[in-house]
Amino acid sequence: MEVGKLLEKNQKKMFVYLFALALILMAVYSVDVKKKVQLKNPYYYTILVVLILITGLQWRLGGDNLSYEIYYKDIPTIDRLRIDQLGIGVKYQPLWYIFCAILKSITPSFVFFHIVHSIIINTVVLSFFRRYTKYVFTAILLYYLSFNYLMFNIELQRESLAVMCFLLGLKYLQRETIAGYLKYYLFAIVAFFFHTSALITFIIPIVLVLLKRAKNIYTSVIILGALLALFIYLSESVMFSFVGEGISENIFDQAEHYFDHDKNFSNILINGFFNVIAPLIVIYISFASKAKKDVFLYLGMLLVVVYIGNAYFTGFSRMVNYLIFPFYVSLVNVFSGTKKYGLLKIMCITVMIIATAYHMTRPIDFRRHGDLYYNMYIPYQSILD
Repeated sequence: MEVGKLLEKNQKKMFVYLFALALILMAVYSVDVKKKVQLKNPYYYTILVVLILITGLQWRLGGDNLSYEIYYKDIPTIDRLRIDQLGIGVKYQPLWYIFCAILKSITPSFVFFHIVHSIIINTVVLSFFRRYTKYVFTAILLYYLSFNYLMFNIELQRESLAVMCFLLGLKYLQRETIAGYLKYYLFAIVAFFFHTSALITFIIPIVLVLLKRAKNIYTSVIILGALLALFIYLSESVMFSFVGEGISENIFDQAEHYFDHDKNFSNILINGFFNVIAPLIVIYISFASKAKKDVFLYLGMLLVVVYIGNAYFTGFSRMVNYLIFPFYVSLVNVFSGTKKYGLLKIMCITVMIIATAYHMTRPIDFRRHGDLYYNMYIPYQSILD
């Protein structure tokens, strides 16, 4: 009897996720496929509100989220924040402290934090898709089904804010003017003061300039190969040279953790080389169909380098977080731009599904014994339960 009630309760909780999925699928069919543009705004804002509410009202989902909740209690209000808590390389970056302190000055409720955080993340992500692709709901579907929706809203609370700064600054980078670069780097600096992984945003403009000036695909491969070698060298040599200098002990500890991460065959295969297949297919179709080369294609090339590097140094996965949303835009735009290459498109989606399934079914050791990764989010739990 008790088992039956538990199953019924869990089924009701799953309805929240299924409702959002059904809503997005309806929008894909009605607007992206059937071109009923009059429904675009109603669907867009309804989906935005639903996504905000799901993660804004969640309760004790995720892994790091639980640690953040405990730590949030110790963060002072903005009037009690000390200057020594705002240094570079301390436990958290200064803008994260300030952001939390401001919210806590309004109310100490961690629920309020989640609601504000969810509003920021989902508003920026959806507006990013809306700005750069006509197939906005297909991009949202990728965001939702890949579990990045849950990751960015619940798990990557600090880094997600840094990624949002990058997405907001990307439009200025596309202008290729001095003023545009200055505005972009302003967003990059803000991103860095939320999370140190935003260091990648400082080199992205340089990489884009090099790739745009490449005369052919072979030159691009040479540039990307040199970039991969440089990334690996820096991650192994320069990062570790910081230790003992008193510059950033916490950054070093995190880098050491990534180097000590599991390097078994399946981890290397999936986290590294298997993930490369999808962006490579998108890049190939773009070149083969002679589609217009844009910033998203070049960021896709950089994503390939990062995925390969991730097989060696799992800290590269942090860089993936900055490139994944531009990749979704590139995938949707390139695939919708030609009716050819159906088999390659199916292969691309298939490997993305396999990679996501592998990631979400990995065992975890920081919650209950025997839990898998998806158990951090399923079944859904809300403060309203």
